[in-house]
Amino acid sequence: MDEEVLLLRALQDVNLPKFLSFDIPLFNGIISDLFPGKSRPQLNLGALNRVSKLVIQRQKLQPHPFFMLKVVQLYETLCVRHGLMVVGATGGGSSNVRVLCDTLSELKKLGEQGFAYEEVILYQLNPKSITMGQLYGEFDASTHEWQDGILSTLYRAAASSANADRKWVIFDGPVDAIWIENMNTVLDDNKKLCLSSGEIIQMSQEMTMMFEVEDLSVASPATVSRTGMVYMEPASLGFDPLITSWLENLPHDFSNDTRKQLQYLFDAFLRPSLAFVTAHVKEWLPQIPNNLCQSLMRLLDSFISVLRGSEDKKEVRAEHVSFFSKHMAELFVFCLVWSVGATGNDAGRVKFDAYLRQEMLAHPSIHLPMPSEGLVYDYALDRSSESWKLWLDTIPKYIVPSDASFSELVVPTSDSVRSTFLLQLALTQGVHMLIVGPTGTGKTINVNQFLERVDSDKFVPLKLTFSAQTSANQTQDFLDSKMEKRRKGVYGPTAGKKFIVHIDDLNMPKQEEYFAQPPIEILRQWFDQAGWYDRKLLVFRNIVDLVMVASMGPPGGGRNPITPRFIRHFNIIGYTEMSDDNKKQVFATIVASYLAKFSDELKPPEIGLSIVKSSIYIYNTIIQELLPTPAKAHYTFNLRDLAKVFQGLLMGDTKRIIKLDQLLRLWVHENMRVFEDRFTTPSDHQWFHGQLQMQLALHFGPKFGLPDVQHDHDAMYDTKQKIWAIVVPSSNLLFGDYMVPGADPKIYEEITDMDKLVAQVEEYLNDYNAESSAP
Repeated sequence: MDEEVLLLRALQDVNLPKFLSFDIPLFNGIISDLFPGKSRPQLNLGALNRVSKLVIQRQKLQPHPFFMLKVVQLYETLCVRHGLMVVGATGGGSSNVRVLCDTLSELKKLGEQGFAYEEVILYQLNPKSITMGQLYGEFDASTHEWQDGILSTLYRAAASSANADRKWVIFDGPVDAIWIENMNTVLDDNKKLCLSSGEIIQMSQEMTMMFEVEDLSVASPATVSRTGMVYMEPASLGFDPLITSWLENLPHDFSNDTRKQLQYLFDAFLRPSLAFVTAHVKEWLPQIPNNLCQSLMRLLDSFISVLRGSEDKKEVRAEHVSFFSKHMAELFVFCLVWSVGATGNDAGRVKFDAYLRQEMLAHPSIHLPMPSEGLVYDYALDRSSESWKLWLDTIPKYIVPSDASFSELVVPTSDSVRSTFLLQLALTQGVHMLIVGPTGTGKTINVNQFLERVDSDKFVPLKLTFSAQTSANQTQDFLDSKMEKRRKGVYGPTAGKKFIVHIDDLNMPKQEEYFAQPPIEILRQWFDQAGWYDRKLLVFRNIVDLVMVASMGPPGGGRNPITPRFIRHFNIIGYTEMSDDNKKQVFATIVASYLAKFSDELKPPEIGLSIVKSSIYIYNTIIQELLPTPAKAHYTFNLRDLAKVFQGLLMGDTKRIIKLDQLLRLWVHENMRVFEDRFTTPSDHQWFHGQLQMQLALHFGPKFGLPDVQHDHDAMYDTKQKIWAIVVPSSNLLFGDYMVPGADPKIYEEITDMDKLVAQVEEYLNDYNAESSAP
């Protein structure tokens, strides 16, 4: 081989693996100018290619040309570098590391001759799931003894092994200057790991240090220059291999015609839907196409899971297959809505609805069109009637329990019904769910309600709420404390059961200096490696039978973005702000049940409905008009504030509130306490009083013999003043439940005598001082 060809091959082998697809033609153009008439010699890797295809098929993957190329590039980089990085966004094909690992092991078994054709032993860890001391080792502050770290233990075991097997130490986590700088002596020609205990561990010839990272934005040039690079690009791989693999692994009951129909549906709906969402829909949590494609397939899998591993009779299986085959298009559209279309905000849903309805009209495979009213999100496919039904029509009518407190009331809405259905469908089949939406939209309460109803013979709910100070160790310790030992190295819930772990406020943990979130990384280690390390014994614990549901608000306002490498494991349901119709339905149901206990004057349904409409109007107007500013940063309102108005209203005493003006006075008071007490300027107070007066005049003027301003707008100003004087005769409007000491239950009533109030508070203070020794 002449020198020019040798140099050409070296330049290509070192640079091509790290380039993005659109840079490769530029590089090839430069190479052709520098080496005219020369071409890169083809290596004889026939055995490697042949066996890697077998391994890929065994792992239920696809031998896509780009993927095969990256396996070869990874092998070639492995031959010349003892440290290398596999870089790229999630979904780019980083599983080629496991493919190459199994390929080299298989080549050894087959007796093939070639460099590094040896059995491969993997040592994996996530460096950001533990502290620096737990990674490299540290001196114990109490005993002054050296405590080994997980990396030092793995590295020493690999270096001291005398056999000829290849040892890959894989760091599956973010690379940043906090921990990677200590690896520089390993990655350079010294090949030594230097610990703070003074121990120096020499790397063996069979070892390779491998890093799987999303990007190198916070890695130092000193580290990058010491390693080889293989860049994985999701766009080059696409999602067609995912679809092909999924179709190949469908239950054998599905005929070839059904598989062809599914392929047609993927081609007709998925690709254009992904393009539409990317271009036109604002997502609560932006997703890459591969993730949305996998979410769709996981939902479809949940529907057909009854056929996987099922021992049902032939007739039962045939019935399932018949339904799926008959309504495959409708099921596909339903799953498309709640995977690809489920990540957008309110406006995004409206856009996706219009787009999808147009697409369904253009494809004759949809035999059962959705009703034209509402959005596609409003309908479920009912199996018994084989028709589309509104979500609320799929459950019995809700009756408010007479003895339930306000905090215990959960009135079903279309949002809560469909969320419960999706959680039931997915979680019981092992699909992890992530619920994303603004605060106050019912994320936590819906999940809690679902967990209360799960089959306790099969599932064990666990609740974990993250905060800014939550650490990876706390997260691991909490989950470890709930585990039972199944067998050596394997832990999980009681045999025969499965944990459903609900993590609330998932994106609250603060980011480190270089943006990593250790609590997220320890959970990602379980997703990717099926466990984590025992920090005392330094051995790996396999965690089994665990499914996760998490909830979080959109990033911003103290909530942090989460790495896509973690998000990819979830199906996402976006929660939108509750519609006015849903608000009316929820609170009208509660108020109607509450007013039924009062005097006949307050029982007419229109009174409760008018109070609900007025409250919703006040709330909507406030969040539109009184926006937070630097001087009024606390002007942030959500649905919880509206609920507090009704909660205060329900505290009213049925024996003291018997007339309409008394009920409305309580309603005005609750609005003042919830909303007005936050206002800081006289103009805001005046504006708010005007809104209250307008609602009283619009809805209740005729009840007090005043003109109906809905038809006589000229009388609005006069009517507002008169009804305000009737409902709020005093400027000191105050209700409380402390004027009758010892009352059980406490009596929430209007306080009109301020002198009596002062005397009562002084009495409480004297009683406290007499009983308390605190200064």
